[in-house]
Amino acid sequence: MTTNFLSTLILMELAEELSAKSCGPQLQWIRRDLNQLADDLANESFASFDPAFRIELDGDVQKRRVLGRLLNHATNYFEELGVAKRTKRPVAMRSRVSTERRQKIETESKCNSFAGRSAAEWQDFDIPLTSPEIYYDEKSYWFLIDESSTPEISGDVILVILVIWTTCDEEGSIVGYDAFLRSFVIVDTTRAAEQRQLPSAFVMMYQQSPMLLDDPATRASMVSLSEGGSDSFKRKCKIICTMGPCCWDVPMLVKLIDEGLNIARLNFSHGDHEGHGATVGRVREASKQRPDKPVAILLDTKGPEIRTGFFKESLAGGKISLKAGQDLKLVSDYDFKGDETCIACSYKTLPTAVKPGQIILAADGSLSLKVKSTGSDHVVTEVLNDIAIGEKKNMNLPGVKVELPVLQEKDKKDLIEFGVPQGVDFVAASFVQDAGDVKLIRDTLGMRGRSVKIISKIENQEGINNIDEIIAASDGIMVARGDMGMEIDIEKVGLVQKMIIMKCNAAGKFVVTATQMLDSMERAPRPTRAEATDVLNAVLDGTDVVMLSGETANGKFPEAAVATMRRICEQAESTLDYKSLYLNMRQLVLKQNMGMSAVESVCSSAVKACVDSKCPLIIALSETGTTARLIAKYRPEAPILCITASETNLRQLLAIRGVIPILTASFQGTDSVIAKALTRAKEHNMVKSGDIIVAVHGQKEECPGASNLMKMVTVP
Repeated sequence: MTTNFLSTLILMELAEELSAKSCGPQLQWIRRDLNQLADDLANESFASFDPAFRIELDGDVQKRRVLGRLLNHATNYFEELGVAKRTKRPVAMRSRVSTERRQKIETESKCNSFAGRSAAEWQDFDIPLTSPEIYYDEKSYWFLIDESSTPEISGDVILVILVIWTTCDEEGSIVGYDAFLRSFVIVDTTRAAEQRQLPSAFVMMYQQSPMLLDDPATRASMVSLSEGGSDSFKRKCKIICTMGPCCWDVPMLVKLIDEGLNIARLNFSHGDHEGHGATVGRVREASKQRPDKPVAILLDTKGPEIRTGFFKESLAGGKISLKAGQDLKLVSDYDFKGDETCIACSYKTLPTAVKPGQIILAADGSLSLKVKSTGSDHVVTEVLNDIAIGEKKNMNLPGVKVELPVLQEKDKKDLIEFGVPQGVDFVAASFVQDAGDVKLIRDTLGMRGRSVKIISKIENQEGINNIDEIIAASDGIMVARGDMGMEIDIEKVGLVQKMIIMKCNAAGKFVVTATQMLDSMERAPRPTRAEATDVLNAVLDGTDVVMLSGETANGKFPEAAVATMRRICEQAESTLDYKSLYLNMRQLVLKQNMGMSAVESVCSSAVKACVDSKCPLIIALSETGTTARLIAKYRPEAPILCITASETNLRQLLAIRGVIPILTASFQGTDSVIAKALTRAKEHNMVKSGDIIVAVHGQKEECPGASNLMKMVTVP
């Protein structure tokens, strides 16, 4: 995250708040000034950033009242989110200025901006540097900040909002000024990695999608959540199911497909190539029985890991008992056989990676250790809780950049010897920490695996710090909340989830929310209320895909788990205000001032046409999937029926929210292809004769990814 973009979002929010007050055209200048400053910041005009923020008021009482409310809103807004701190207390002040002094300012200073003057120059005007000063020049009024208090532009940006009006005598001469002031330092939190701060400011505009809970139809739909029925084409959010002994036979897989399975996940932390190969075969066999519901395959790598070692022969296979307060020594020699006083650790550079006072977690966080001292080949820790643990337990080092390659030798073999030959559609890479990790995965897949989509799993602080470059390099992102919850402060996990989802939405990349979403359904036929709310909130946040892990792999109720997740997704989707979603995304893209490709411009226009005309369907002809992805970025309420000639692309589109892919033999004769798609849509009750739908495609079949036509089509 860059400070200038953060400031842009804040200013956009202020401008929109002002607009929402319905103040009339006489106040549009305020919104214009805010937007202009936002544009300057977005264009990285820091060299000319003027800490004196000019405002023209003309003594308008209505403006004064509106801006006062606006500033109060801004103050509460920033402080509640914790994204800014006040540098000065808000003040309401009256400054009586003598005629002599006013004339001195007028005659001796003719410039429009006082930024950049030295302290001596300020003193020449008898303007104290210890407090703000207000003065006027015709109808323009300025607020001056002590330059020594202005933070470094490279790290922070100061934002000043000022409301000022004049006090006049009976003859109309200005004798003083009243002002409301708010001064903020906008902090670029991603620069303070050592403080493990979350760039939470991005949550402010997108922490919850607009909903229509006051709509009577919406309220009526929430009266009953029927447990009957099956999956339909109206569901937008997709579902990943982890394969395991409880669900990998063909009859059960068919049931899961009927309930909503879209992507089958193979967890390569367990099993071998032979077993996973058999699972792929069964998934494809089940998919053949439901030709209208394709299923994609996702390979989830084991990734880098740190584990405790083995115990002495007398303790082999058993557990050791640890007591709170005792010392436990961790040695970097993994061949060492441990006991209650000393155990091995697989991370050879552990002694140089941690410092006294840091916390080490083991056994999925059930054991907490506090580092007391380090040596050349060992770390002495204090046990913080009583526990009995076994051998080879996983370890996490919160706040530490782990210097392990994203692909271990096993991972490389899994990709080259299994993933590519088996034709998997996605690879989910564990513990991706920067864009270089994504490049390594692409290089490993090589030319034969160039069509495989890469999903980067964000699981530690380093991945969060580098999230922008990771999103740019990846095809999709997975919010892997399991290890993340041990690598960062647990109270930040929800905010990180919202931030990552928002960033992926803005970039047009799909995002998966994973781990313990319906965890209790491994053992019970119904989820807890908190779990149901967790899934619903992920959908409202904007996630494309939700994932089930042990619920389907080892749970007692895999079919019920998928059905429950599908119903929660459908319920959340039914409450969204899709027009506001489109407008919010459109505004965000325009405010970034990064330009928009021709294809995205057409896709955005298609969604606008759909919103304006209330079209029930959007049809996209797409060879690469780019057109469908960009349409989905703007979150239309209508389903996106994507016609593609590639089976691989067909399955990979299953990760895009709101997209329904269908296969065609060729794109020759686009009108006939669209006509066939409409026939399929009518068969599934998506449209009826006489409806108007939107179609997007290119002029030339030989130019994939270059859709440049949008048209309205009447359903025959």
